[in-house]
Amino acid sequence: MAYPAIFVGLVLAMMEVLSDYGTVAYFGVETFSVGIFKSWFGYGNLSEAINLAIVMLGIVFVLLFAEARLRARFRFISSTHSASKAPKIVLEGYRNVLAFSLSLLICMATLLIPTGVLVYWFYLDWDSLDWGALSYLSRTLSLNIFSALCIITLAFMMVYALRFYPSRLGAISHKLSILGYSIPGAIVSIGILLFTNFIDQSVGKVVLGGSFFALIFAYLTRYFAASIGSVENGFSKIDKSIDDATMVFGTSLWERIMRVYLPLMRPYLLSGFLILYIDLAKELPATLLLRPFNYDTIAIRIYELASNEILYKSALPSLLLVGTTAIAVLLLNSKFVRGRR
Repeated sequence: MAYPAIFVGLVLAMMEVLSDYGTVAYFGVETFSVGIFKSWFGYGNLSEAINLAIVMLGIVFVLLFAEARLRARFRFISSTHSASKAPKIVLEGYRNVLAFSLSLLICMATLLIPTGVLVYWFYLDWDSLDWGALSYLSRTLSLNIFSALCIITLAFMMVYALRFYPSRLGAISHKLSILGYSIPGAIVSIGILLFTNFIDQSVGKVVLGGSFFALIFAYLTRYFAASIGSVENGFSKIDKSIDDATMVFGTSLWERIMRVYLPLMRPYLLSGFLILYIDLAKELPATLLLRPFNYDTIAIRIYELASNEILYKSALPSLLLVGTTAIAVLLLNSKFVRGRR
């Protein structure tokens, strides 16, 4: 029974690895994302970068198709068995020790050891710390907060429209918007750059290229699915009788949203906002390609320092990034968010 779920997790992990750029670029692994960046920035060959992006997109669609088939099989297997909950298994003796040791090993490898190394580098670099990292943090916070607010607002509007004004076009738009999360940031960036270049050439001057609009549009395309799930979950908890009551009393659309649905949806919107912030804070490929001139986020600063092997200097911005995302994770799991859902 576990095989379909394991394969689905494997496919999702493969898609995440396929879309990664910073880690593989630092370790010199020649992936599609690295090839796209090298073709474009290293050799100035945009057509080759587009060809690599098309091949990469084909691989993504194959993985999506495989995942959809596996999910369908998993639902079939689940539906053929009893819906009763499986009994809890209490581990004792050496099994308990092995399970705890494995969990501790994963925690150490992914959190404790890397954070400890960053703290050590921070200590070694104390006398010559570059506090300019705070300006990168300020840019990151302002950009990510504004982008997350735009995305969560659009997600709310889409789900609200589908709830009250369902249509075939709306359903298709909803499904297409979710696909963006599976497309690597490098491919999204190339598509948006081609679009902005076409608009700029048509107008005869630079209007969209290198603007915040292009960058936020890339964030919207890439991470819209990360927010819409939380919004849909919130609307599913609202009884249809509330919809009928607001219609009967003749309240306007603005009044219904501000006085009824926003208060009920607040914890779910906050949850979606925090998930978006965590994703946006560590986004590198789209930000690196589409950011306005000389507008570096803290993730880009870390990438530049690591690429130049100035690892000690990357400790402070890395700890700032870890700290802000850790706060978002703690808020996401706090009673303020989870307790009210």
